[in-house]
Amino acid sequence: MEVVDNYDPTTEVVLLLESFDQATFFYLKNLPITPPQCYDQVRKTWDEFQPGVSAGQDQHQHICRSTDA
Repeated sequence: MEVVDNYDPTTEVVLLLESFDQATFFYLKNLPITPPQCYDQVRKTWDEFQPGVSAGQDQHQHICRSTDA
């Protein structure tokens, strides 16, 4: 759990995968792009990730909902 307390969210990612009664943490570092850069790229191309959503809807609203959790 020390990794979770000390990771740098600007350069690293910690993922928690839960399956039934097991939990696994993944600590990703030395990434090819930083998490903020990844977020920016996904945000700019959000329509590609939402094929059923029309381009006229507010994509930013969908991004905020998915990252607030």
